[in-house]
Amino acid sequence: MVTDLESKISLGMPYMIVTDNIVEKINALFCDLSGYEEKDILGRKIEAVWKQLLRISVDPNEVRLLKECNCFIFDKNRTVREVTIRYSELPESNQGVYTLEHKKNYLLDERFPFLEFVNAANDTGVVLISAADSLLLKANKGLFRYFSRLFTCLEDMLGKRAGDIIPDWEGSRLHNIFINVVNTGKAVFFEEQMFEHPEIGRFCLRYTITPIFEEGKVKYLVLIHNDVTARVDKRNQMEDIMRLKDEFLYFISHEFKTPLTVINAAVQNLEHIYASQMPDKAILLIEKVKQNAYQQLRLVNNLLDIARINAGKIKLRKRNIDIVFLTRAITDSVAVFAQQKGVEISFTSRLTERVIGIDDEKFERILLNLLSNAIKFSPAGKRVAVELSAKLYKKKRMVCIKVKDQGIGIPKEKQNLIFERFGQVDNLLTKQTEGSGIGLFLVKLMVTALEGDILLESEKGKGSVFTLMIPSKKVKEYIGEREIKQMSDSRLVQSIAIEFADIYAN
Repeated sequence: MVTDLESKISLGMPYMIVTDNIVEKINALFCDLSGYEEKDILGRKIEAVWKQLLRISVDPNEVRLLKECNCFIFDKNRTVREVTIRYSELPESNQGVYTLEHKKNYLLDERFPFLEFVNAANDTGVVLISAADSLLLKANKGLFRYFSRLFTCLEDMLGKRAGDIIPDWEGSRLHNIFINVVNTGKAVFFEEQMFEHPEIGRFCLRYTITPIFEEGKVKYLVLIHNDVTARVDKRNQMEDIMRLKDEFLYFISHEFKTPLTVINAAVQNLEHIYASQMPDKAILLIEKVKQNAYQQLRLVNNLLDIARINAGKIKLRKRNIDIVFLTRAITDSVAVFAQQKGVEISFTSRLTERVIGIDDEKFERILLNLLSNAIKFSPAGKRVAVELSAKLYKKKRMVCIKVKDQGIGIPKEKQNLIFERFGQVDNLLTKQTEGSGIGLFLVKLMVTALEGDILLESEKGKGSVFTLMIPSKKVKEYIGEREIKQMSDSRLVQSIAIEFADIYAN
C-alpha cells in the first residue's frame, strides 16, 4: 500500500521514511545506495542511522530546516559518495521523508583515480579531506598507523572530522594551515613538522597540502605525508653527540690554555728580567719556547671559539667603529711580519670614513687570519693588498674588504674544502705552514655570526682573493675612535703575536 507521503516521492529515488524520529521504511534503491539491508535500519532512530551507519556529514535537523543540503554519505563498505538530500513532510503529520540524489560524478574514487594509485604506497600517507568541514573522505594505511591506538581499523576513521581525531583542533597550527590553503588556493609544503598527540605520542611528518577546485572554489584538500621521525631523531641524536663532543673539546682546550698562559708569563719574565744574564744560546731557546707556545695558544683559542659558536654561546659586543680606521690599523700592524718574509703589504680605501656597528675583536681575528694566510702563502717579492669599499650585496648595503695575495693559489675543486673544519688543500700546505686547518673554518663561523659573508676567488699559481661582506649599519652604542684605539692596542699586539707565531719562527 502506497502512503500519502510516498506518493509525493519522485520515482527512481532512494528514500527513507521517518515517523516520530524512527525509521519506518526504506526502498530497494536506498538499500543499494547504502549497502545495508532493511533489518539494519528499520526501527532505529534517525540520528543513529544518520551518524553511526551512514556517517552523513550534515545534521538531520539541518536538513529538516533547510529542506535541501549537499553532503557526503558513506556506505557499508565506507565508500564515499556526494549526494543531495531533500526533506519533505505531510502537513500536520509526524511523518517525514528523506530522498537522496546522486551528484554528478558522485563516486570520488572515479573522480580522483590518482588517489587509488597513491594509496597503494602505504609508506606514504594520503588523505582526501573536505575543505568545508575537514571531513576525512578517503585515506590509506599510511595515515592509519599513527592512529591505530584510537581506531580498530582504517574504515573507522573515515567520515570523522579532523577535530574528532586531533585534540584542540580549532585554532591549532595545522588547522590554521588548512584555512590558509582554502583561502589562498595555494599548496603548501613542510619539510618537517613535529606533532604531539596525548594518546599517540610524538611524531614528525614531511607533508604537502594541495587544494582541489570545483566551480572555482577549493572543494577538497589532499594531504600527502611521510614519517620522518626516525630521521629527525637520528639527526637530533647526532647533534647531541656533537654538542657533547664540543663541550668535551671546550673543556680540554680550556685545560690546555691555563698551562700555556703560565708558560707565556714565565717566558716574558725571563726575557724582561733575566735576559742580560742568559747566554745567547739560552735566549734562542727561550724564543723557540715562546713561538711554539704562541702556536699552541692560537690552536687552543681557535678550538675554544669553535666550541663556543657551535654551542651558541658566542658573545658579540658590537660598537660603532670607523671600519676604515680599524682595517688600516690592523693592516699596518702586520707590516713588520710581511717584511720578514720579503712581502709588500698595502691598504687602500674608496671611503675616507664609514662608521658601522661591529665586534672589533671578532673582526680583528678574522682579518688577522686572512692576512697571516696571505703572507704565509706569498713568496718573497710578491704583494698582499687590502682594499676597502662599499657595495650592495644581496640587496643590502655592505662594507666590502678584499684581501688579495700573489701566492700559490687554491685549485677550484678544493676551494669549498678550506672553509670546512680541519679542511686543508693538500699535505704540502700543512708541511709548509704547520696549519691545523681550522683557521678559515673559524673565520667562516665568525663572519656568519656578524651577519656577513666571505667569498673566495682563486687560481692555482696565481694567488687568491678573500672578500669579506660586512653589514653597513650602526648599533645604538657609540664609542669614539680614540677610545677604541686605546682599548684595542694591547689586545691587537697580543693577537698578532699569536696569529703570526709560525711566521715569526721562520
